[in-house]
Amino acid sequence: MSSKCIAMCFSSFLLLFGCGSPTKPSNSDLSWKTYDPLSYPSLLVNKVDRGAINVYVVGEEDLLVQHIAESISKWTAPLPNGSIRTRFVSSLSDADLLVEVVPPIAGMRQFTTLMPYNRPVITLFENHSKTVLLHEMGHAMGLDDTYVAYHDGRTGNLTSTCDLYENQPLSIMCLGGNGEYRLYSDDMSWIRSLYASRQR
Repeated sequence: MSSKCIAMCFSSFLLLFGCGSPTKPSNSDLSWKTYDPLSYPSLLVNKVDRGAINVYVVGEEDLLVQHIAESISKWTAPLPNGSIRTRFVSSLSDADLLVEVVPPIAGMRQFTTLMPYNRPVITLFENHSKTVLLHEMGHAMGLDDTYVAYHDGRTGNLTSTCDLYENQPLSIMCLGGNGEYRLYSDDMSWIRSLYASRQR
Protein backbone atom coordinates (compact mmCIF):
# COMPACT_ATOMS: atom_id res chain seq x y z
CA MET A 1 0.00 0.00 0.00
CA SER A 2 1.44 3.38 -0.97
CA SER A 3 2.26 6.03 1.61
CA LYS A 4 -0.23 8.39 -0.09
CA CYS A 5 -2.97 5.79 0.20
CA ILE A 6 -2.13 5.22 3.86
CA ALA A 7 -2.27 8.97 4.50
CA MET A 8 -5.65 9.32 2.85
CA CYS A 9 -7.02 6.31 4.68
CA PHE A 10 -5.83 7.69 8.01
CA SER A 11 -7.36 11.08 7.39
CA SER A 12 -10.68 9.42 6.58
CA PHE A 13 -10.54 6.46 8.93
CA LEU A 14 -14.01 7.17 10.24
CA LEU A 15 -15.39 6.90 6.73
CA LEU A 16 -15.82 3.16 6.51
CA PHE A 17 -14.80 2.79 2.90
CA GLY A 18 -11.34 1.32 2.49
CA CYS A 19 -8.44 2.74 0.58
CA GLY A 20 -9.27 1.23 -2.79
CA SER A 21 -12.73 2.78 -3.15
CA PRO A 22 -12.06 6.38 -4.21
CA THR A 23 -11.81 7.18 -7.92
CA LYS A 24 -10.29 10.25 -9.54
CA PRO A 25 -11.50 11.28 -13.02
CA SER A 26 -8.93 12.19 -15.66
CA ASN A 27 -10.39 15.68 -16.10
CA SER A 28 -7.66 17.92 -14.68
CA ASP A 29 -10.19 20.61 -13.82
CA LEU A 30 -11.65 18.28 -11.20
CA SER A 31 -9.19 18.14 -8.39
CA TRP A 32 -10.19 15.34 -6.07
CA LYS A 33 -12.05 12.13 -5.35
CA THR A 34 -15.55 10.76 -5.05
CA TYR A 35 -17.04 7.41 -4.12
CA ASP A 36 -18.66 5.28 -6.79
CA PRO A 37 -22.44 5.85 -6.66
CA LEU A 38 -23.03 2.49 -8.34
CA SER A 39 -21.04 0.65 -5.67
CA TYR A 40 -22.65 2.73 -2.91
CA PRO A 41 -26.36 3.01 -3.72
CA SER A 42 -27.01 4.58 -0.29
CA LEU A 43 -25.20 7.81 -1.26
CA LEU A 44 -27.54 10.78 -1.25
CA VAL A 45 -26.55 11.70 -4.82
CA ASN A 46 -28.53 8.63 -5.85
CA LYS A 47 -31.68 10.01 -4.17
CA VAL A 48 -31.88 13.52 -5.58
CA ASP A 49 -34.02 12.71 -8.63
CA ARG A 50 -36.91 11.90 -6.30
CA GLY A 51 -37.11 15.60 -5.40
CA ALA A 52 -36.65 15.09 -1.64
CA ILE A 53 -34.25 13.48 0.82
CA ASN A 54 -35.70 11.88 3.94
CA VAL A 55 -33.79 12.68 7.14
CA TYR A 56 -34.10 11.20 10.63
CA VAL A 57 -32.61 13.32 13.43
CA VAL A 58 -31.44 12.11 16.86
CA GLY A 59 -30.60 14.62 19.58
CA GLU A 60 -32.23 17.57 17.90
CA GLU A 61 -30.85 21.03 18.62
CA ASP A 62 -32.16 24.51 17.92
CA LEU A 63 -31.62 25.37 14.25
CA LEU A 64 -30.27 21.90 13.40
CA VAL A 65 -33.26 21.04 11.23
CA GLN A 66 -32.90 24.34 9.38
CA HIS A 67 -29.17 23.81 8.85
CA ILE A 68 -29.69 20.26 7.53
CA ALA A 69 -32.20 21.55 4.99
CA GLU A 70 -29.85 24.38 3.99
CA SER A 71 -26.95 21.96 3.52
CA ILE A 72 -28.95 19.63 1.30
CA SER A 73 -30.20 22.62 -0.70
CA LYS A 74 -26.66 23.94 -1.21
CA TRP A 75 -25.33 20.57 -2.40
CA THR A 76 -28.20 19.94 -4.81
CA ALA A 77 -28.47 23.48 -6.22
CA PRO A 78 -25.73 22.88 -8.86
CA LEU A 79 -27.52 19.80 -10.23
CA PRO A 80 -29.85 19.84 -13.25
CA ASN A 81 -33.07 19.98 -11.23
CA GLY A 82 -31.77 22.51 -8.70
CA SER A 83 -32.26 22.48 -4.94
CA ILE A 84 -34.45 19.71 -3.58
CA ARG A 85 -36.57 19.46 -0.46
CA THR A 86 -35.62 17.89 2.85
CA ARG A 87 -38.32 15.79 4.45
CA PHE A 88 -37.88 15.03 8.16
CA VAL A 89 -39.28 11.62 9.02
CA SER A 90 -40.25 10.05 12.34
CA SER A 91 -39.12 6.53 11.49
CA LEU A 92 -35.51 5.52 10.85
CA SER A 93 -36.70 2.89 8.38
CA ASP A 94 -38.01 5.70 6.12
CA ALA A 95 -34.77 7.71 6.24
CA ASP A 96 -32.16 8.22 3.53
CA LEU A 97 -29.90 9.94 6.08
CA LEU A 98 -29.45 9.79 9.86
CA VAL A 99 -28.06 12.87 11.62
CA GLU A 100 -27.16 12.39 15.28
CA VAL A 101 -25.89 14.94 17.78
CA VAL A 102 -23.74 13.71 20.66
CA PRO A 103 -21.65 15.32 23.42
CA PRO A 104 -18.09 16.19 22.32
CA ILE A 105 -15.71 13.21 22.56
CA ALA A 106 -12.09 13.95 23.53
CA GLY A 107 -9.68 13.17 20.73
CA MET A 108 -12.45 12.53 18.18
CA ARG A 109 -13.62 14.52 15.18
CA GLN A 110 -17.12 14.87 13.87
CA PHE A 111 -17.60 12.37 11.08
CA THR A 112 -19.75 10.65 8.50
CA THR A 113 -20.12 6.88 8.27
CA LEU A 114 -20.89 5.39 4.88
CA MET A 115 -21.65 1.77 4.08
CA PRO A 116 -22.70 0.47 0.65
CA TYR A 117 -26.31 -0.48 1.40
CA ASN A 118 -27.07 1.32 4.65
CA ARG A 119 -27.99 4.99 4.92
CA PRO A 120 -25.23 7.53 5.63
CA VAL A 121 -24.88 8.61 9.26
CA ILE A 122 -23.60 12.09 10.15
CA THR A 123 -22.39 12.36 13.75
CA LEU A 124 -22.05 15.92 15.05
CA PHE A 125 -21.02 17.30 18.41
CA GLU A 126 -23.37 19.53 20.38
CA ASN A 127 -21.16 22.57 19.69
CA HIS A 128 -20.88 21.94 15.94
CA SER A 129 -20.92 24.71 13.36
CA LYS A 130 -23.09 24.70 10.27
CA THR A 131 -19.90 24.81 8.18
CA VAL A 132 -18.93 21.42 9.64
CA LEU A 133 -22.39 20.11 8.80
CA LEU A 134 -22.02 21.33 5.21
CA HIS A 135 -18.68 19.48 4.94
CA GLU A 136 -20.13 16.28 6.38
CA MET A 137 -23.15 16.53 4.07
CA GLY A 138 -20.66 16.46 1.19
CA HIS A 139 -19.50 13.05 2.42
CA ALA A 140 -23.10 11.83 2.63
CA MET A 141 -23.58 12.95 -0.97
CA GLY A 142 -20.53 10.90 -1.98
CA LEU A 143 -17.53 13.25 -1.89
CA ASP A 144 -14.23 12.55 -0.16
CA ASP A 145 -11.98 14.92 1.78
CA THR A 146 -9.70 16.94 -0.48
CA TYR A 147 -7.01 17.43 2.14
CA VAL A 148 -4.14 15.03 2.82
CA ALA A 149 -3.07 14.01 6.32
CA TYR A 150 0.66 13.52 6.86
CA HIS A 151 3.31 13.53 9.59
CA ASP A 152 5.23 16.79 9.80
CA GLY A 153 8.93 15.88 9.69
CA ARG A 154 9.83 18.91 11.83
CA THR A 155 7.36 18.41 14.65
CA GLY A 156 6.46 14.73 14.28
CA ASN A 157 2.79 15.69 14.54
CA LEU A 158 -0.01 14.56 12.26
CA THR A 159 -1.22 17.55 10.27
CA SER A 160 -3.40 18.22 7.24
CA THR A 161 -2.87 20.27 4.12
CA CYS A 162 -4.53 21.01 0.81
CA ASP A 163 -1.20 21.43 -0.98
CA LEU A 164 0.98 18.39 -0.29
CA TYR A 165 0.96 17.07 -3.88
CA GLU A 166 -0.44 19.89 -6.00
CA ASN A 167 -2.23 23.21 -5.62
CA GLN A 168 -5.68 22.46 -4.27
CA PRO A 169 -8.54 24.86 -5.04
CA LEU A 170 -10.60 26.23 -2.19
CA SER A 171 -13.26 23.69 -1.23
CA ILE A 172 -15.62 23.09 1.67
CA MET A 173 -14.21 19.53 1.51
CA CYS A 174 -10.66 20.81 2.07
CA LEU A 175 -10.46 21.94 5.68
CA GLY A 176 -13.64 23.96 5.27
CA GLY A 177 -12.25 26.19 2.52
CA ASN A 178 -11.63 29.57 4.15
CA GLY A 179 -14.32 28.99 6.75
CA GLU A 180 -17.22 30.44 4.79
CA TYR A 181 -20.59 28.68 4.84
CA ARG A 182 -20.72 28.01 1.12
CA LEU A 183 -19.72 25.69 -1.69
CA TYR A 184 -16.83 26.69 -3.94
CA SER A 185 -16.49 26.13 -7.68
CA ASP A 186 -14.46 22.97 -6.99
CA ASP A 187 -17.28 21.52 -4.87
CA MET A 188 -19.88 22.36 -7.50
CA SER A 189 -17.80 20.81 -10.30
CA TRP A 190 -17.46 17.63 -8.31
CA ILE A 191 -21.07 17.20 -7.28
CA ARG A 192 -22.03 17.64 -10.96
CA SER A 193 -19.41 15.07 -11.98
CA LEU A 194 -20.59 12.63 -9.33
CA TYR A 195 -24.21 13.05 -10.38
CA ALA A 196 -23.31 12.44 -14.05
CA SER A 197 -21.23 9.36 -13.18
CA ARG A 198 -24.37 7.50 -12.12
CA GLN A 199 -25.31 7.20 -15.79
CA ARG A 200 -22.25 5.32 -17.03
